Amino acid sequence: MKKQFFTILFGVLFYAIILGQTPTPSADWSLKVSSNVEKDGRGLAGATVILYKGSTVVTQVQSDGNGDFQINVPPNGDYIIAISYAGCNTKKFSISTMGVPPETTKGNIKDEVKISGGVTMSKPLPGVNYSLLNQPLLRIMYMPGKKVFADDAYYTSQMVASFSDIRQQETDLLAKYAAALKNGDAAFSKKIAS
Repeated sequence: MKKQFFTILFGVLFYAIILGQTPTPSADWSLKVSSNVEKDGRGLAGATVILYKGSTVVTQVQSDGNGDFQINVPPNGDYIIAISYAGCNTKKFSISTMGVPPETTKGNIKDEVKISGGVTMSKPLPGVNYSLLNQPLLRIMYMPGKKVFADDAYYTSQMVASFSDIRQQETDLLAKYAAALKNGDAAFSKKIAS
């Protein structure tokens, strides 16, 4: 019995020593993600920016008076940033801080990403299929060869191409609406003239 106890104790200690020697990524950095939220061509104050890990809210900020925001994303995780504003479609971005080498510290990594072009908030139009917006518009991840965080260019190009379908649906709907208004105005003018 004593021999089994010492064998188990030795095994637990050996396992603990091995785990103690496994390098773990440094947690003294975070990824700063920033951008600008706009609506109708102007910076939008008060847009809600939420960082999720799974379904758990990690942190939340709001865009400032110019529509600017910055949110810190912790290391060693997969996250979603969701940007929303009342009455508008929510926009999502995937951020992965996985795969960063264990020796990485705040001083030897480019720890900031700006989502260029900003984030445009718009109200959904009836009859337009916005299901694409359930997916992240960008996937940002660590690029080991460059030692920076950047978007997955292939994924981004696919999303841009797919997003043009939504834009076309909106354009077609607005053209039909404009034609209906024009026809209505013409009919009204004809009625008044007679």
